[in-house]
Amino acid sequence: RFCRNRVPSQWITLSNTEGMLNFVAPMNATLDDHFDLSYFSDATTAHCGMATVPAILRATSMFFSDGSKASDPMNRDLLCEWLIEPSVVAPIAVEFLNDEIDLTGGFLELYDNDNSTVDNLLFRCDGCKVKPPVLLARSGRIVVKLVTKSVFTIGTGFRAIYSVVSS
Repeated sequence: RFCRNRVPSQWITLSNTEGMLNFVAPMNATLDDHFDLSYFSDATTAHCGMATVPAILRATSMFFSDGSKASDPMNRDLLCEWLIEPSVVAPIAVEFLNDEIDLTGGFLELYDNDNSTVDNLLFRCDGCKVKPPVLLARSGRIVVKLVTKSVFTIGTGFRAIYSVVSS
């Protein structure tokens, strides 16, 4: 049970295919009161699991991936972009969860801040199979770009988690 500003200290995980969340608001709740929910599902999703480009991720910690199921190859013809901009302004750490990432047939770029310049490039993987170290964006904002090709996409992609780093 979580109330007001109390949040779980770790992710709540389910191993089955469904779960239920019961949200109860007091009768005197106003529009200023809000409810935020972040979740991740290891299932094949359309367009990297997002409805808009760029997808804006505002939670202080969140999983994200190329949108394919962990055991499946990446989807073809993707042009995906995430703007990681948590509600708390602080450095952000990104950790890749796979033992190795496999971007055969695609490329991935991560930038510190929201302008994609060479000076801000944290990581670039063009068809590689290398797991990067934990990446740190000191600006408190990260842009992630993923592009896959239409013909030769066989890599299994990536799964990652970002978290705000407390000072």
